[in-house]
Amino acid sequence: MTSEEKIFIKKFLTLDSEVHSCLCMALKSGRKHTGRDIKTGKDIRGLINDEVWDNNLFHSEYFTGLTTYLILLEQIGSVFMKVGYDVKDKKNGILIALDNFCNQKLTEDQIYAISALRNSLVHNFGLASQNYSTKYDSYKFCLYFSNKSMNAITPYKWDGKYTGKDDKTNTEVSVSKMCEFIESVYSNLLVEFENDTLFGIATRNVAAKSKASPCKLSSRIELYLLLIWKAGSDSYRNPFNFDIGWSLCRTTSSKIFIRYKEQGV
Repeated sequence: MTSEEKIFIKKFLTLDSEVHSCLCMALKSGRKHTGRDIKTGKDIRGLINDEVWDNNLFHSEYFTGLTTYLILLEQIGSVFMKVGYDVKDKKNGILIALDNFCNQKLTEDQIYAISALRNSLVHNFGLASQNYSTKYDSYKFCLYFSNKSMNAITPYKWDGKYTGKDDKTNTEVSVSKMCEFIESVYSNLLVEFENDTLFGIATRNVAAKSKASPCKLSSRIELYLLLIWKAGSDSYRNPFNFDIGWSLCRTTSSKIFIRYKEQGV
C-alpha cells in the first residue's frame, strides 16, 4: 500500500471534521443513537435525558442504533480484509468481517444469528428472520436493554411458525453488549490498518460489466471504495487523483468504484 493510498484509506476509516465516509457516518450514527460518545465510542449513557424520556424514545433510539451498528459491521466486511485472507466464495460482509477482525471465539450459530438479526432489522425493522430454504435456519429475537449478565447473542433455532410462543426459541440479544462487540471489531480493523496488515479493500465480482477500467493501485488489484464527501457540501470530494464511476455488483446493488490515475494520465 503506497503512502497516498494509506492516507486515503485512513480518511475513510477514521472520524474527521472535514470528510465523512459512509462507514464513519454509520459509526457516528450508531454511537449517537445508543448514547455513546461520538468520538470515542464509550458508553456515556447519553440516552438518559429529558427529551428521550418525555417522548418515550429510549427503545426506538436503541433499535435504530443497533440496526446502524449491524450495517457498520457489514460494511467493514464488504470493504476490508486482512492480507492473506482467502475470501473464496463468501459474499456475506458480516461473515467476512467476523473472520478478519473479531478476537472473540464465536460459534457458527452465533455468527449466522448476527447476520439474521441484521436482515431482520434492516429489511423489516422487526425481530423475526425467516429462512424459507431450510426448516430450522430461522430466528426470532428478544432484545435486552439492561446490562444483565448475558452474552451479546445467545442463538436458538426457530421453526418459523408464529403460532409457537415458547420463549425457549427466542434468540437473546444484549443490545449494549452487541454494540460494544461491534465497536471492538472496528477497533481491530484500525489496529490492522496501523500494522499495515490490511489488504486495503476487499475484492468482489464488481466492475466486470463496467466499461470503465478497474482501479489501478500499486498492487494492480481491483478495489472498491465508498465515496468520501466534504462536510457541508453537496458535491462529492475527490481528495486524491481518483476517477469515480459506477459498477454493478451481482451480490449487492450498485457500488462506487475508484480508479486510480497514475501520474501523467
